[in-house]
Amino acid sequence: MLFHVRMDVQLPHDLSVEAHADVLAREKAYSRQLQRSGKRPQLATHPSEI
Repeated sequence: MLFHVRMDVQLPHDLSVEAHADVLAREKAYSRQLQRSGKRPQLATHPSEI
């Protein structure tokens, strides 16, 4: 059974633009890796990807 879960994450406001972009890029790459490996094929980073 699958469940729909939404996570709202707020990065620190004092995080630099470069660090913010780096965190987002690494998390997106990690989720894509999990999707491609078959461990979490149902992961979506945006509702339009479901």
